[in-house]
Order: sequence, then structure tokens, then C-alpha cells
Amino acid sequence: MEGRGDSALRGHAFISYVREDGKRVDRLEDFLKANGVPVWRDVHDLWPGEDWRAKIKEAIAADNLAFIVCFSKHSETRERSFQRDELLIAIEQFRLLPPDRPYILPVRLDECDIPPLDIGAGRTLNYLQHVDLFGRRWKDSAERLLEAVRHVLGPVPPARRRRPPFRALIPAGLACLALIALAAVGVLRLLGGAPPSSTSSESPGGTHRPSTGGTPTGPPSPQPGLRVTDNSGDLSAVVPQAWGDVVGNGWHPQDPPYNGSYIGPGFNATPNLTHWFNDLVTPGIFVGVSKLLITEHYNPVTTLGAFAPLCDFSSRAPIAADGLTGYRDVWTCQGSTTRYETMALWPKDHSFIAFIELKIVTPVDEADGNRVLATLSIRY
Repeated sequence: MEGRGDSALRGHAFISYVREDGKRVDRLEDFLKANGVPVWRDVHDLWPGEDWRAKIKEAIAADNLAFIVCFSKHSETRERSFQRDELLIAIEQFRLLPPDRPYILPVRLDECDIPPLDIGAGRTLNYLQHVDLFGRRWKDSAERLLEAVRHVLGPVPPARRRRPPFRALIPAGLACLALIALAAVGVLRLLGGAPPSSTSSESPGGTHRPSTGGTPTGPPSPQPGLRVTDNSGDLSAVVPQAWGDVVGNGWHPQDPPYNGSYIGPGFNATPNLTHWFNDLVTPGIFVGVSKLLITEHYNPVTTLGAFAPLCDFSSRAPIAADGLTGYRDVWTCQGSTTRYETMALWPKDHSFIAFIELKIVTPVDEADGNRVLATLSIRY
């Protein structure tokens, strides 16, 4: 079952633990993320100088949150810990919910007792069903916990079709670039040097993809292209000459909480910007990068959920390229062969999130889109 979730989830899982159990919690976090569960954890989601109590309370109190609290012999012997404060905040929120609504998910990391803390309605914490994540049945127990988390969070409803939050997408579902194109080494080439001029032209000869032994009946070659940049020069890519209608004035999501405010560098490239916004037959790409999303506690999974296109969710898969990791979502539109593909990735230090959306109409567009990804440069 490890690998990915079947659908996007609302909200996120919060993991509460003591520091001594960090390595065991790393394994749990990796398992949840590999199965499509967004995870909120202090080591990733708190920054120096922040009021950690306020931030943790904000995260715990958020809608559609599964609070995973990990107990162990280490937590039993700790007289003081941040975990205790987190747990008290979680119980405070738990008491506000209907008695039949799950929220707190106790986990034991070894043979230990779960404290009998009052959680309201005549119940104590050890009244709740717990999961044992130790011993030979670790994976089976982790699968049970995963199902409980999915039940708490629930999938993003198929009918939840948001207006595109930036100036690149209108009605749509996601383009399915070949999985090989995203999994291969070098698909997203994050160059370290200064980007070339936005007016320089390049032929396919300068950006050959690895040969797959194809015949003349295989996928079409990408068109001759030119390298374009955003206004800041932080982003650049080789796009087909036909995609020369470019706007590079940044990323301005239209949905709350941003409502058109600037959140980072970005550009669109397409044959016709007006048609790109409003039809299902004009291909193109949007690339945006933001540090503000990190400040607002977004991660690649929640970014994909917040900036979803208007059509039907199809699939999700993890992707990795040149030090960035994240996920790729595919969306399809009823009554159209056009597909959209969204990708959200971040570097190991989680200093920014890169968001990419491709609109693919024909096999030629797919070849062009693959080349755009292969030549994308982010200097941010």
C-alpha cells in the first residue's frame, strides 16, 4: 500500500511526540506522506522566532485535522514536554466536537501506558482505541492508522471545483505527461547559472531527451523553441515558439486568502493568453514559486489542493527531480480530451514551493511540455 494515496485529502495530520522518539516518528511521517497524507510537524512547520504555542494551536484547531499523539516509555518519564502542552490544546479542541467525531488518534511506540486524561463526556484518553507501532506488525498497524487518518480527513469532494487561483488556468483537468518524463533524472533541470535572455531562440538539438529507442511512429519531437523568463529573472524555460504569448509579472492567486496579491515570481507561456484562460483547446504552462506559501504553512500536498483546477481529479503520484520532491496530480475534463497536470515540489530545506501547471491538448503539446520541464531553471 505504500506509494501514494488514492485521492487528495482535506486538511492534514498533526504528529505530537517527545524528542527522544524523533527517529521512530520519522518513519511514521515518511509512511503517511508516501500515502498522500499531508503532515504538520514542529521540525518542518515552525520557524525561529515564531510563537510556537500559537502556531501549534492554530494547526490543531484547523478544520479536518487528525491529531496523532505518540506515547512511549520516553514520554512516560518526561515530567515536562512540549507534547503535554500540545495534547492539552488538542483535548480542549476535542471537547468542542460532537462525541462521535474522531479527532485524536493515540499511538504507542512501545509497551507503555496511555495517560487517563479527561477528554470530556465522561471519557478519558485511554478510552480511545489506540494503534501499536512497534514489533513485527508495524506495517499492518500503520495501515490501520492510515485508514483512520483518511477517515478523519476525508477526500476532497469531486464537486469541489475552485476557480484557478492564478492567471494560468480556467476550466480544466490535468494533462498527463508520461510518468517516465517526470520520474527520469534531469526532467526538472534546476540550473545554477544565470538564465539566458528571454529573446534567445533554441532548437530541439540543444535539449535532447534521452533516447528511448523509438521508431518514426513514436512521440513527436518538440518544436523549435525560445527561452523565456519571468520579470525577476528567477524563472526561465524553453517553450515552443508557438507559446510566445508570455506574461511574466509574477504569481497572483485570485482565490482567498490572496485575492490577487503577489506571492512570488511566475510566468505563463501559451499561444494565446486570452484563450488559455477560457477554453479547453489552447495549450500552455504556468510556473510559480513562493516563499509566502511556506510562511502560511503550505506544503506540496496542501498547495495542490488549494490551487486545484476546475475539472475532475484523476490520480496522484510522488515525483522527485534535482533535489526537489513533491507530488504530481492529473485532472481530466468531462467531454474533452484535454488534460491538465499540476506539480508542487520543494527543496530539502523547505525554503520555497514551486508550482507548475501544464495544459496538454495534443501529442505535440505533450512533447513540448516535456521539453519545458526538462529546461526549467529556478534560481530562488
